[in-house]
Amino acid sequence: MDDLEEPILELRKLLATGQLDAALELSHLLCERDPKNSVVNYLAACARDAQGLEEEAVRFYEEAIEIGLEGEDLRGALLGLGSTCRNVGRIRQSYRTLRRGLELFPDGTEFRAFLGLALYTAGKHKESVSLFLQLIAETTADPHLQRYQRALLHYASDPDAK
Repeated sequence: MDDLEEPILELRKLLATGQLDAALELSHLLCERDPKNSVVNYLAACARDAQGLEEEAVRFYEEAIEIGLEGEDLRGALLGLGSTCRNVGRIRQSYRTLRRGLELFPDGTEFRAFLGLALYTAGKHKESVSLFLQLIAETTADPHLQRYQRALLHYASDPDAK
């Protein structure tokens, strides 16, 4: 058993239960202990992001991905990095990261939603609306919207259509 397995589980629990000060403190300790652990860096990014330390979070997300994060943690890191880059004004990096997330996780509707936000932030409102309409049409379980799926997809292809 990896000597970091239990502290990593504890850090995940602290984050999940909103104990953010304790999560941030534990993430500091774990980063000092093993600065090249991809999961530790990812969780350190999450702890910083949750505390509003977005610039710091970016560095940890990038490090985690570069080291070789995998699976659902990679999925979370790509989304976190893409979203956080948008929040701190790094729109191009946000696009690249969210598009990479979509390439690696083609079922990743969360990447499409946050890409829509990045497009909106960049002033690409038509593309943003298109993406959101397509996402709604393809994923909603609401029977009132499902009835209009074809119309929504039509407007997604051209929001200016009449």
